[in-house]
Amino acid sequence: MAKPASTATAAELADRAHTDTDLARLDAESGQRCAHLRRLADEVSQFVTEQQALARAAATIRDVDRVRGIPPTVTADVAGDLAEHTAAVLVAYRELAQLPNRPGPGPR
Repeated sequence: MAKPASTATAAELADRAHTDTDLARLDAESGQRCAHLRRLADEVSQFVTEQQALARAAATIRDVDRVRGIPPTVTADVAGDLAEHTAAVLVAYRELAQLPNRPGPGPR
């Protein structure tokens, strides 16, 4: 048995109201996620810049020590290990960022 036209129309309007609400929620969530990703990108960029500066400073110290005949220190290895670890973390983050989005809430 078919629904009366007014009932079908009311159901369609209600469905569209839910859709509009869901779209507004998704829009807000995507805006928040973009803002978080921008902040993360800024922090990563700052971190990378700092690491590059530290690497240049360590290289300068090694060069000066070599010229002065001072043997290399262990701290160079620690800095290299930190750089490798950081690179691995960034690679893992990039891989996670490329995963498909997790499913949202189910239908109402």
